[in-house]
Amino acid sequence: MSQLVRIDNILSALSNQGVFKMFEKVSNGGAMGIKIRKAHDETTRQYYTRLIKLRNTHLIKKVGRGQFYRPTILGRIIYELVQNSKTACSLSWNLKALDQLEEFNNIPLEEKANVIRSLIPDPVLQRILFTEVRS
Repeated sequence: MSQLVRIDNILSALSNQGVFKMFEKVSNGGAMGIKIRKAHDETTRQYYTRLIKLRNTHLIKKVGRGQFYRPTILGRIIYELVQNSKTACSLSWNLKALDQLEEFNNIPLEEKANVIRSLIPDPVLQRILFTEVRS
């Protein structure tokens, strides 16, 4: 990577729905370039514009000669963060309930942990919340 990757550039690129879908397609097992374009019914220009955005942010890389794309290590990390964020969004009501619970300072730590376990089934999100509860 010759230039510094900035999070604002990554978020800007992924904020485009077409780029985001392409990133997910590549991250879910890689894909041949032409298959990506046909799957999303894109023009050639749209395809290459989105592809350049993903490559310039170092989220994907070209592998081999057949225009096969795979996520970079940074891309895999960002993909996992996106998946965790999607899970958090799907649990937004549960998280809102936890926000309300935080207003009561006199609830024992173990009771808060039990509530987190019952409301949040995802172990990654639980770990984040447990770290926050204990601090």
